Amino acid sequence: PMAELSDTAVALLQACCPSETAEALAQRAEDVHKQALQVTPYKCVRERRYLRPRLSTHFIYDQIVRDISLGKSLLDIGCCMGTDLRKLFVDAKALAPTMTEFPGIGAELEDKFIELGFQLFRDEHVAKNRFLQFNMLERTADGSLPASFATLGQFDYLYEGSVIHLFMEDDIKLFCQRATALLKPGGIFLGRHCARFDQPGIMERARLLADDSDAGPDPSLASPTQTDAAQTGAAKVAAPPAGGPAESETSAAGAGATYYPIRNQLRYLHTVESFRALLIGLGFTAVDVRDVPTDMPRGPTGWGFMAFAATWPGQAGALSGAP
Repeated sequence: PMAELSDTAVALLQACCPSETAEALAQRAEDVHKQALQVTPYKCVRERRYLRPRLSTHFIYDQIVRDISLGKSLLDIGCCMGTDLRKLFVDAKALAPTMTEFPGIGAELEDKFIELGFQLFRDEHVAKNRFLQFNMLERTADGSLPASFATLGQFDYLYEGSVIHLFMEDDIKLFCQRATALLKPGGIFLGRHCARFDQPGIMERARLLADDSDAGPDPSLASPTQTDAAQTGAAKVAAPPAGGPAESETSAAGAGATYYPIRNQLRYLHTVESFRALLIGLGFTAVDVRDVPTDMPRGPTGWGFMAFAATWPGQAGALSGAP
């Protein structure tokens, strides 16, 4: 129901679909939500966080809006349904009322989310060619950069919202390394994702759930490997282990659906300090990494969120197909 949506989400839906009633928008949001649960059962999907624009809370958002209104470009990696790009379009258009072209590109591993974004916002006539399926961690046989990167081109801004924290350490480095191939000289890499505040390291998904922070690993569930994550952009396992999913979070799609051992999914979380060091080591300059407030309680095991922005000067030598 509409009452469960944030004021920002309601305002964005009404800005994108001004001729529709609040009741019609609420019903469509609910229909889309049910379909989204069949794509992945992640907590951010279950709690409808894809409806909350998050880029707009970033500490350089005002600069981005101004630049986009003047014709600069942004790539949103892991855009889900494209909520952040739609919000950016609305805000940039307020500064440049004659703006008609959608301001950026949304890249998403799960193409079903792209379809659901068009269904939700009813803007395929404006944004049809602005969203595409893309795997930032795609491997090639010789370790070179995939051809899909050249197809995308380069951008003034590259944004990741709650993507990096899905991966293990080597894949986080590869993700950041490959961001340099998608940025123009002087372009800015920015985002927000989960962080640890004690020390960097691997954490099970269970310890990232505020309502289950003391749950230990369930040995009956297979843990995804780093190779699994590299091949898919997130950890997936084709079938549940014998005996069923136990207490893991599983897809609402039912029998035959992809099984996600989310509660035991491993991922590597950087601290603010270690992530800053990673970006500097890859050649980024003006690196600003911050512990940021969130509407989620800080986990008792020492985790929360960070936001960052870093400039790519355009130097050669940092990029390769694999770390």
